[in-house]
Amino acid sequence: MKKYILLSSLLAVSLLTACGETEKTTETNKAPETTQQTESKSEKPKVETTTKKSNDVDFKSIIKENIGEKDKLVAFSNKGSEIKATIELDKNNLLTPNDMAESRYSSISGGLLEVEDWQTLTVNFVDVGEVSFNRDEAETNDILGSFFPTAKIAKKLGNIE
Repeated sequence: MKKYILLSSLLAVSLLTACGETEKTTETNKAPETTQQTESKSEKPKVETTTKKSNDVDFKSIIKENIGEKDKLVAFSNKGSEIKATIELDKNNLLTPNDMAESRYSSISGGLLEVEDWQTLTVNFVDVGEVSFNRDEAETNDILGSFFPTAKIAKKLGNIE
């Protein structure tokens, strides 16, 4: 009986040790995925913004990636430093069309602010309204990086005064 208890104890310790090492290995494997390591847990990680040259990316693809699956990109143009898009929003029972447009512009501009070589982004939302910002109107913080404030987007759409 003592041999059985001893064997069971050794097996349990072995399993716990193996599990503990697996967790350390997993944490080690995750470390390369992070872009910045913090020295202490109380520090907030800073967002590292990267910008790409426009010849490396397709503006139209970025817009398509940041609209809803059932939304339609009706028109697109990229002339000089001005990007223009017309989007027909899918009907949504949860949000008003103005709220949907506000959300979509925020998403689209978030993707495009990571790319250089454009100055103006104008998006016309069919049956809702148009929103246009110059790149230099973007705000920046450590958590979100560069963005256009949703309150300003909502104001341009007439959602708030």
